[in-house]
Amino acid sequence: MHMQGLAADILCPQLGPPLDVCRAIVAAGIETDQVIHEFGRWCHVAFAAPGTQARRDLLTIATAAEGFRPGLNPVA
Repeated sequence: MHMQGLAADILCPQLGPPLDVCRAIVAAGIETDQVIHEFGRWCHVAFAAPGTQARRDLLTIATAAEGFRPGLNPVA
C-alpha cells in the first residue's frame, strides 16, 4: 500500500506520541483501511484501494516476534 500511495508511516509531535496520533485519526472519523500503532515509534495509516471496502483494522505491533494484536494499545 505504501508503494501505491495508499499508506504512510507518520509522526505528529503536536498531537503527542504515536499512539495518540493513531487515536486522533480514529476519533476524526477518517475512513481508513488500517491504523496501526507500530513498535511504539510511529502510526501506520492506510486507505482502501479505489473500488474496495475499507477493513477499518485497528492494530498494534510491539515486536515482530509477537505479531499484530487487535486494538490500539500501549507498547511497553
